[in-house]
Amino acid sequence: MLSGYELPGGRKYYICSRARRRHDCPGRHVPCWSIEQAVHQALLDDILTLENLLRVQLALQTVYLRSASTIEQERSQRTRRLRTVQGRISNLTAAIVEAGHSRSLFNSLAEAERERDRIEFEIEQLALFQPPPDIPAPKLTKIDETLRAELISDVPDKQRRVLREVIERIIVRGEDAEIKAIIHYRPIQANAPPGLGGADLINGAGGPDGIRTRDLGLDRAAC
Repeated sequence: MLSGYELPGGRKYYICSRARRRHDCPGRHVPCWSIEQAVHQALLDDILTLENLLRVQLALQTVYLRSASTIEQERSQRTRRLRTVQGRISNLTAAIVEAGHSRSLFNSLAEAERERDRIEFEIEQLALFQPPPDIPAPKLTKIDETLRAELISDVPDKQRRVLREVIERIIVRGEDAEIKAIIHYRPIQANAPPGLGGADLINGAGGPDGIRTRDLGLDRAAC
C-alpha cells in the first residue's frame, strides 16, 4: 500500500507505507502528479472507450461459454453429493434417537453436518457464475460518456466514484529510468446504470489476457 505525503513547496509523492513507517523497504518515491495524470489519461484514451468496452464484453462472454458446461457439471455433482450427505445425517439422527448417547454417532453426525455446510456453500458460490453482460453499443456509449464526463469534471466526489468503480488497483514501482505502473480495472456490470462500474470477475479469475490491465511507462526525468 502506498501513502501520500507533501514536501515543502507543494511537491507531492507516494511512497510504500512500510518504507515510511519502518524505513526497511527499498521502494522509491513516486511523484504524485505524474502517476495520477498518466492514470487519468489512460482511462480517457484507452480504457473508457466504446471499442475497449465492447472488446471486454466479448472476452467475458467467451470465458463464460467456455466455462459454463464445466460449472454445470460441478453443480450437479455437488447436488448429488449433498443428497447423499443429507440422507446420512437423517440416518445418524435416527440412530442417535434409538441408541441414545454415543460419542461415535455424535462425532459422525457432526462430521456429516460440516460436510453438508461445505457443499451448500460451494453450491451457492457456483450459483454466482452468471452470464456476463450483453449491453448494446448505444447503452455502452451512454455509460462511457457518463463515466468520462464525471472523470473530467471539477467535482472531486464524482472523480473518486469513477476511479473506485473502474479501477481495482494500481501497481506502481520506481525503476532507474522510469516509473512503472500497471492498472487493473473492473468490467462493467450487466445491470449497472450509466456511470456505475462493476465487480471483479467470478472467483477472482484473471480473465482473458489483456482485458483487465494496462501498463504505463513514465520517464522519471520528466517527473
